[in-house]
Order: sequence, then structure tokens, then C-alpha cells
Amino acid sequence: MPRNGSSDISRKPRGRLKRQPEIPSSSEDSKINSDELAKQRTLLADERTRLAEERTSMANERTFSAWLRTGLAAVVAGLAIARFIDFGTGGWIAVAVGLILILTGSSSYYIAYWRYRRVRTKLGEQQEEGLPPLWLIKLIITALLISSALAIILLFY
Repeated sequence: MPRNGSSDISRKPRGRLKRQPEIPSSSEDSKINSDELAKQRTLLADERTRLAEERTSMANERTFSAWLRTGLAAVVAGLAIARFIDFGTGGWIAVAVGLILILTGSSSYYIAYWRYRRVRTKLGEQQEEGLPPLWLIKLIITALLISSALAIILLFY
């Protein structure tokens, strides 16, 4: 007997209990019920598949935004290091580090788009509803790449 005074028999199992279908007595009823059961299981499997695809799509969007956030942070850090930190006679080091960070941030934009598009095409056309169009994603990535190029130009002026 456990220490808290309750017996193991009275404890309810945790988790979901699966209801087992009742087995009918006649073979005709059995065929009808097994067909209905098969249809219900197919519908449940389809619903689980749809929900899994939605979760994957949302995870893809979160990963895309994380890549963009990381790229933006790298570009901003590169600009800050190159423009605001004074290394005295070694100023070229600050510019080199800034340039490397800006290029790294720019490459993360491309990787974000590549990965997002690859996962989205794997999911198929059924996941198109509710997602931003790919042309908008391309426009955002292009704007970020242009701003990174301008940041590189800003390093040398």
C-alpha cells in the first residue's frame, strides 16, 4: 500500500482511454459496424494529418521569422561595430568585422527564403490558404538584401 493511504487499485490511469467498439453478435451487424468504424478511423486519420500539416506550416513561419531576426541582428551589429567603435589605428579591423557581419546577415536572408520555400512546396498546394503569397516573401527578402547592400556602402563613407 502506498504511503498516502490510497491503494493502487483505486487510482485512475492517466492519459486518454481509448474506447473499444462493441462487438455485435451477428455477422451482418459486424460488417456494418466494421465499415462504419473504418470510415470513422479514416476521417480521424485525415483530421490528424491536416492538423499536423498546419503545425508544420506554422513552425515553418516561425523558423522563417527567426532567420530574418538573426540576419537583422547581424546587420545591425555589423553597422554598429564599424561605425561606432573606435579601434584607433586599427580602424580597418572594425570595418572588416562589420562587413563580415553584414554579409552573414544578408546570407541568412537568402537561407531563410530558401528554407521557407522548400518546406512550403513540400506541404503542397493545400496549405496555400492563410499563408502570405510567395511574391510578398520575395519582396521582403529583396528589400532586406538592398538594405544590406546600402549598409555595406555606408561602411565606407
